[in-house]
Amino acid sequence: YGDLSGRKRVVELTGEAFFKVRRDEKRPFILKADDMNIEVLGTEFDFINYAEFSTTEVILCSGSVRAFGGRLAPPGERLAYSKKDGRISLSQVTALNYSQWMNGELSFDNAPLSDIIANLQRWYAVEIDAPEAWTRQVRMSFKLIRNESIEEILKAMSLVVEMDYVCAGRRITIIPKQPKN
Repeated sequence: YGDLSGRKRVVELTGEAFFKVRRDEKRPFILKADDMNIEVLGTEFDFINYAEFSTTEVILCSGSVRAFGGRLAPPGERLAYSKKDGRISLSQVTALNYSQWMNGELSFDNAPLSDIIANLQRWYAVEIDAPEAWTRQVRMSFKLIRNESIEEILKAMSLVVEMDYVCAGRRITIIPKQPKN
Protein backbone atom coordinates (compact mmCIF):
# COMPACT_ATOMS: atom_id res chain seq x y z
CA TYR A 1 0.00 0.00 0.00
CA GLY A 2 1.15 3.58 -0.36
CA ASP A 3 0.57 7.22 -1.19
CA LEU A 4 1.66 8.35 -4.64
CA SER A 5 -0.10 11.73 -4.59
CA GLY A 6 1.97 13.73 -2.08
CA ARG A 7 5.37 15.42 -2.13
CA LYS A 8 6.95 12.01 -1.76
CA ARG A 9 5.72 8.87 -3.45
CA VAL A 10 5.85 6.27 -0.65
CA VAL A 11 5.02 2.57 -0.96
CA GLU A 12 5.24 -0.17 1.69
CA LEU A 13 5.47 -3.76 0.52
CA THR A 14 5.48 -7.30 1.80
CA GLY A 15 5.88 -9.89 -0.97
CA GLU A 16 7.38 -9.35 -4.39
CA ALA A 17 6.83 -6.67 -7.01
CA PHE A 18 8.50 -5.37 -10.13
CA PHE A 19 8.67 -1.57 -10.28
CA LYS A 20 9.15 0.84 -13.18
CA VAL A 21 9.61 4.26 -11.62
CA ARG A 22 9.82 7.53 -13.54
CA ARG A 23 12.42 9.96 -12.26
CA ASP A 24 10.86 12.98 -10.56
CA GLU A 25 13.29 15.00 -8.43
CA LYS A 26 10.44 17.01 -6.89
CA ARG A 27 8.57 13.88 -5.79
CA PRO A 28 11.04 11.15 -4.75
CA PHE A 29 9.84 7.54 -4.71
CA ILE A 30 10.51 5.75 -1.41
CA LEU A 31 9.96 2.02 -0.94
CA LYS A 32 9.61 0.92 2.70
CA ALA A 33 10.04 -2.61 3.95
CA ASP A 34 10.79 -3.61 7.53
CA ASP A 35 14.11 -1.92 8.40
CA MET A 36 14.93 -0.97 4.80
CA ASN A 37 14.05 2.26 3.01
CA ILE A 38 14.97 2.42 -0.67
CA GLU A 39 15.12 5.69 -2.54
CA VAL A 40 14.39 5.10 -6.19
CA LEU A 41 16.11 7.40 -8.64
CA GLY A 42 14.26 6.51 -11.85
CA THR A 43 14.67 2.83 -12.56
CA GLU A 44 13.33 -0.67 -13.09
CA PHE A 45 13.91 -3.20 -10.32
CA ASP A 46 12.55 -6.33 -8.68
CA PHE A 47 11.92 -6.15 -4.94
CA ILE A 48 11.49 -9.21 -2.72
CA ASN A 49 10.36 -9.00 0.91
CA TYR A 50 8.50 -12.07 2.13
CA ALA A 51 7.91 -12.29 5.89
CA GLU A 52 8.94 -15.95 5.94
CA PHE A 53 12.31 -15.36 4.22
CA SER A 54 15.40 -14.26 6.11
CA THR A 55 16.47 -11.68 3.52
CA THR A 56 15.04 -8.70 1.68
CA GLU A 57 16.38 -8.30 -1.85
CA VAL A 58 16.59 -5.61 -4.53
CA ILE A 59 17.64 -6.64 -8.05
CA LEU A 60 18.39 -3.71 -10.33
CA CYS A 61 17.32 -4.00 -13.99
CA SER A 62 18.06 -0.43 -15.10
CA GLY A 63 18.77 2.98 -13.61
CA SER A 64 19.84 3.20 -9.98
CA VAL A 65 18.52 3.03 -6.43
CA ARG A 66 19.91 4.13 -3.06
CA ALA A 67 19.69 1.94 0.02
CA PHE A 68 21.53 2.19 3.36
CA GLY A 69 23.50 5.16 2.05
CA GLY A 70 24.93 3.04 -0.77
CA ARG A 71 23.96 3.15 -4.41
CA LEU A 72 23.12 0.27 -6.73
CA ALA A 73 24.12 1.49 -10.15
CA PRO A 74 25.09 -1.19 -12.65
CA PRO A 75 22.13 -3.22 -13.93
CA GLY A 76 22.26 -6.76 -12.60
CA GLU A 77 23.41 -5.72 -9.15
CA ARG A 78 21.64 -7.50 -6.29
CA LEU A 79 21.45 -6.16 -2.75
CA ALA A 80 20.50 -8.65 -0.06
CA TYR A 81 19.68 -7.43 3.45
CA SER A 82 19.73 -10.02 6.24
CA LYS A 83 16.80 -9.54 8.61
CA LYS A 84 18.62 -11.63 11.24
CA ASP A 85 21.85 -9.65 11.64
CA GLY A 86 21.40 -6.52 9.50
CA ARG A 87 24.23 -7.45 7.12
CA ILE A 88 24.15 -6.23 3.54
CA SER A 89 25.73 -8.05 0.63
CA LEU A 90 26.08 -6.99 -3.00
CA SER A 91 26.49 -9.39 -5.91
CA GLN A 92 26.14 -9.43 -9.69
CA VAL A 93 23.28 -11.53 -11.08
CA THR A 94 21.40 -11.89 -14.35
CA ALA A 95 18.53 -9.48 -13.70
CA LEU A 96 16.25 -11.19 -16.24
CA ASN A 97 16.38 -14.38 -14.17
CA TYR A 98 14.71 -12.45 -11.34
CA SER A 99 12.02 -10.54 -13.25
CA GLN A 100 10.63 -13.17 -15.64
CA TRP A 101 8.28 -14.58 -12.97
CA MET A 102 5.71 -12.02 -14.16
CA ASN A 103 5.20 -14.05 -17.37
CA GLY A 104 4.31 -17.28 -15.52
CA GLU A 105 7.54 -19.04 -16.41
CA LEU A 106 11.17 -19.18 -15.42
CA SER A 107 13.96 -19.79 -17.87
CA PHE A 108 17.65 -20.21 -17.11
CA ASP A 109 20.47 -20.25 -19.64
CA ASN A 110 23.73 -21.43 -18.10
CA ALA A 111 22.72 -19.71 -14.85
CA PRO A 112 24.49 -20.29 -11.54
CA LEU A 113 22.57 -22.61 -9.24
CA SER A 114 22.59 -19.82 -6.62
CA ASP A 115 20.37 -17.68 -8.92
CA ILE A 116 18.14 -20.66 -9.70
CA ILE A 117 17.68 -21.47 -6.00
CA ALA A 118 16.78 -17.85 -5.19
CA ASN A 119 14.07 -17.97 -7.87
CA LEU A 120 12.74 -21.37 -6.83
CA GLN A 121 12.44 -20.18 -3.22
CA ARG A 122 10.19 -17.32 -4.25
CA TRP A 123 8.30 -19.21 -6.95
CA TYR A 124 7.35 -22.06 -4.61
CA ALA A 125 7.50 -20.22 -1.24
CA VAL A 126 10.07 -22.66 0.13
CA GLU A 127 13.43 -22.24 1.83
CA ILE A 128 16.31 -24.08 0.16
CA ASP A 129 19.63 -24.76 1.88
CA ALA A 130 22.70 -25.70 -0.15
CA PRO A 131 26.46 -25.06 0.16
CA GLU A 132 26.94 -21.49 -1.09
CA ALA A 133 30.32 -21.97 -2.78
CA TRP A 134 29.02 -25.04 -4.61
CA THR A 135 25.86 -23.24 -5.83
CA ARG A 136 27.99 -20.47 -7.35
CA GLN A 137 30.09 -23.00 -9.31
CA VAL A 138 27.30 -25.21 -10.67
CA ARG A 139 25.53 -23.88 -13.77
CA MET A 140 22.30 -25.12 -15.37
CA SER A 141 19.96 -24.38 -18.26
CA PHE A 142 16.26 -25.19 -18.16
CA LYS A 143 12.78 -23.73 -18.35
CA LEU A 144 9.80 -24.29 -16.08
CA ILE A 145 6.20 -23.21 -16.09
CA ARG A 146 3.90 -22.39 -13.20
CA ASN A 147 2.11 -25.75 -12.89
CA GLU A 148 5.24 -27.88 -12.31
CA SER A 149 5.76 -28.94 -8.70
CA ILE A 150 8.96 -28.26 -6.78
CA GLU A 151 9.45 -32.04 -6.44
CA GLU A 152 9.36 -32.42 -10.24
CA ILE A 153 11.92 -29.64 -10.63
CA LEU A 154 14.26 -31.05 -7.97
CA LYS A 155 14.05 -34.53 -9.50
CA ALA A 156 14.88 -33.14 -12.96
CA MET A 157 17.76 -31.10 -11.53
CA SER A 158 19.20 -34.17 -9.81
CA LEU A 159 19.33 -35.97 -13.17
CA VAL A 160 21.58 -33.23 -14.54
CA VAL A 161 23.63 -32.26 -11.48
CA GLU A 162 25.22 -34.67 -9.02
CA MET A 163 22.95 -33.87 -6.05
CA ASP A 164 20.48 -35.32 -3.60
CA TYR A 165 17.73 -33.41 -1.86
CA VAL A 166 15.60 -33.78 1.26
CA CYS A 167 12.19 -32.12 1.61
CA ALA A 168 10.78 -31.43 5.08
CA GLY A 169 7.63 -29.35 4.70
CA ARG A 170 8.62 -26.01 3.19
CA ARG A 171 12.33 -26.56 3.89
CA ILE A 172 14.51 -28.26 1.27
CA THR A 173 18.13 -29.27 1.69
CA ILE A 174 20.26 -29.88 -1.40
CA ILE A 175 23.25 -32.15 -0.84
CA PRO A 176 25.99 -32.29 -3.48
CA LYS A 177 27.13 -35.81 -4.27
CA GLN A 178 30.80 -36.50 -3.91
CA PRO A 179 32.49 -37.32 -7.23
CA LYS A 180 33.29 -41.02 -7.68
CA ASN A 181 36.95 -41.89 -8.13
